[in-house]
Amino acid sequence: MQGGDTSQDFVLEDGDTIFIPSLTTFNPAEARRLDNVSFSRDINKPRNVSVLGEVTRPGSYVILGGDTQIDRTTAGLPTVTRALQLAGGITAAADIRNIQIRRPNQAGGEQVFRVNLWEFLQAGDTNQDFVLEDGDTIFIPTLTTFNPAEARRLDNVSFSRDITKPRSVSVLGEITRPGSYVVIGGDTQIDRTTAGLPTLTRALQLAGGVTPLSDIRNIQLRRPNKFGGEQVFNINLWQFLQAGDSSQDFLLEDGDTIFIPTLTTFNPTEARLLATASFAADLTKPRTVAVVGEVKRPGPYVVLGGDTQIDRTTGGFPTVARAIQLAGGITPGADVRNIQIRRPTRTGVEQIIKVNFWQLLQAGDFSQDAILQEGDTVFIPTATEINPAEVSQLAAASISPARITVRVVGEVGKPGTIEVATNTTLSQALLVAGGINRDRAKKSEVELIRLNPNGTITQQTIAVDFSQAMDNQKNPLLRDNDIIVVNRSNLARITDALTLGVGSGGLFPIFRILEILGLFRNISL
Repeated sequence: MQGGDTSQDFVLEDGDTIFIPSLTTFNPAEARRLDNVSFSRDINKPRNVSVLGEVTRPGSYVILGGDTQIDRTTAGLPTVTRALQLAGGITAAADIRNIQIRRPNQAGGEQVFRVNLWEFLQAGDTNQDFVLEDGDTIFIPTLTTFNPAEARRLDNVSFSRDITKPRSVSVLGEITRPGSYVVIGGDTQIDRTTAGLPTLTRALQLAGGVTPLSDIRNIQLRRPNKFGGEQVFNINLWQFLQAGDSSQDFLLEDGDTIFIPTLTTFNPTEARLLATASFAADLTKPRTVAVVGEVKRPGPYVVLGGDTQIDRTTGGFPTVARAIQLAGGITPGADVRNIQIRRPTRTGVEQIIKVNFWQLLQAGDFSQDAILQEGDTVFIPTATEINPAEVSQLAAASISPARITVRVVGEVGKPGTIEVATNTTLSQALLVAGGINRDRAKKSEVELIRLNPNGTITQQTIAVDFSQAMDNQKNPLLRDNDIIVVNRSNLARITDALTLGVGSGGLFPIFRILEILGLFRNISL
């Protein structure tokens, strides 16, 4: 065969016996050549084989070989890959480097050949694609080490499983709607390598998208194998988003379970990026949140996110700032450096996420304006110290109300309800109300009455000093609905009482006399 030495093709004599021994060492390249010689067995003869292990439909199959109308060397050979196609294709867990062919021989024994189809795919070594014999058993073992890049390539070979077949999977953990889903893959009208693959991200989209607390670096995919066990694959979708590593976007198998764990450390910058991913929760979906603490109107609110008419990456996010605006804005006493988001997780534990709005206002760090999710509570604490310069800047921010309403009653030039800027102090409000009536007012102090968010009322006596800058005790910032009471001086009380008495004909009721006597005792000259 190699050298054309016709002397090796003996002329037979009557009664000769020809014995062909079994190979002790199998050479796939030589075997492939032998399949095409004139004295080889009939390539057209059907052969019964078994395909076991990591294939879609393990079992026995009949392979029809050859085609007498075409060149036997180019097509129609009853090979390993054709048997794999008949068995529905290999699974994603198939170890195609170590496929075994178990072949019975004429002596009653069995030969075992190793096939490396990865070498066939990479180097075009067609010798690895064995021509099968009747009675062969093909066994595809399970991978011990999973390589996502190789798995992605295998999904597009001719002997892989059908990409268009629907597959039932479960999606659990930090996902909007945990549960079971059917992922429909492929499109027979388009190239299987370009679109329509039944991938992990498509399953996440079906389940409503991942939550902001998703740890997408450590997603687990649990896959049952053909031997009753389970394989667990770790998936890093952050690598997919950052580096475009599409191998991390696994192609799913029927029966897969996807688990998205909860983040242990919250990164606001990454959370902001994740919110705009195609497999994140829908930004346009309304979410109910609570806003409490130092805001004008504490309580629950529905934050509407997104705008289907605009790019999701440019505006309309359901953020902390939007929730605060719905709650009427922050009060002048708000500590915007230590805002907290209290967020329930799928595990039942509450996570505390810190937000620093001062960093947002000063440095433009939009990652601090966290995107909210259903059930969040936004808590704005009370500042322990107030910096007058910072108050002015906060008053101009969008999270502060443009104006607040206060009432100034008693001995001022224009008593009544007034609207003032958010960063207005008590002394400034008195000036807006026409100033203190120097003839009738108790000039040394005023009363500040405040309705607190928890429903309680506090009353504070404040010594008035118009030269005093903003100070919590001597010249505090006002809040919405505060009431300032400028009382009458003791002398004005006596005068009013006497005037009232004269107006009634000079006849004093006993309580008026007692009131005047009491006032005289308290007069301080």
